[in-house]
Amino acid sequence: MSKSSAHILTFISSSLAVISCFIATSMPISLMALWAKELNMSSAQLAVTMLSYFLGCIVSLLFLAKLSNALGRKKAVLCALICAFVSTIFFIDCTNVFFLNAGRFIQGIYCGIITGSAMSWAVDSAPPGKEWLGTAMSVAGASLGLMTGSLIAGIGVNFNLISADRLFEIFLGFTVFLAVLICLSKESLNTKFSVKKLITVLSPTFKLPKGKTAFFIMAAIGYIGSWGQTSFFQALSSKIALLLFNDQDNVILLTAIIYLTVTLPNAVGGFTVGGLNPAKSLKLIMPLTFIIGSMMFLTIAYPHVVIFFITLTLLSFLIGAGLSLLLKILLAGSAVTERADIISFLYFMAYVGSALPNFLIGKVFTNATFIQISFAFIVWIFLYTSAVFILNIYLSKPKKTYKKLNFKETDNT
Repeated sequence: MSKSSAHILTFISSSLAVISCFIATSMPISLMALWAKELNMSSAQLAVTMLSYFLGCIVSLLFLAKLSNALGRKKAVLCALICAFVSTIFFIDCTNVFFLNAGRFIQGIYCGIITGSAMSWAVDSAPPGKEWLGTAMSVAGASLGLMTGSLIAGIGVNFNLISADRLFEIFLGFTVFLAVLICLSKESLNTKFSVKKLITVLSPTFKLPKGKTAFFIMAAIGYIGSWGQTSFFQALSSKIALLLFNDQDNVILLTAIIYLTVTLPNAVGGFTVGGLNPAKSLKLIMPLTFIIGSMMFLTIAYPHVVIFFITLTLLSFLIGAGLSLLLKILLAGSAVTERADIISFLYFMAYVGSALPNFLIGKVFTNATFIQISFAFIVWIFLYTSAVFILNIYLSKPKKTYKKLNFKETDNT
């Protein structure tokens, strides 16, 4: 295999590892309506399944996200695929809430390892001259996977084209196929294994490159706010579908359509802004996110189907664009060995923050109405978009602040 072919294969396989991870994590979201009916689950119990997933992610990002720095990208991704295999087994013939939560927890472990290893690998192996593709894949690849998984599960199961069990059995087969591709791919981080190094990377510590603390704070706020916002749909899309359409017979399909509206524009937004100036673009994106987001949540509090889908589409696009630009700022000028730390630290903060709304809904405000939840999220959006907007202006004032990141695009947009 030629050097260029190996490079392309590596980018494709690492990208598939990212996308397939989120395909796996999104299929249960569309099928949650089915399990909710079969297992007689309440809104609080549905929120707890999302909390189980977030808990797995947090544990993984704390202890396993930098696994690739000790084992190399390839072996770390293979470890993640083992978790994928185990978690998928729990969803085959899922007969109780414990299996559901166990599967979601292990999926969280799987996702955490992929975040630190496969996303970094995609950035490492991006085509020469198109390095932004690696960053875009780290953000939009997740949305592509979430979109694909929810669509396949929603349409396939709703129209009886395939059973939920068979769907997960097929994913098991794909996981084996992907493992073969990973084995054939080129390692981008050649590291000599040692027990001491393994212990070091397993310790729950994060290290950011010097001079990027302020940028990380801004990015972390953006990720916490955005992920907290979209996590609402991961847990409660089935309830929203019933609220808007009152159609129990097609609730699985409607749930998938709602989540597709969250994920597809998100992916498009992430890729669309790849070549834009982050500092300038965020000054427009953050206010628009608050305005459109507030309108969208009002259409849930006071249901209006058409306006809901229009505003959700626009909001999802803006969220994807904002996340891509924030990650681009952090990865600019970073070394290969720094990327797992940067990405895992950022996603750790995102999962911690986004678990908060689900914890409050599932464990504290268990009797909250959709109107109360909707207005609470409007306040949530205002707080995080305002913070990112203000920090971005502050960091943009002395032009040399952004120039320290060796950010060529800063002067070109």
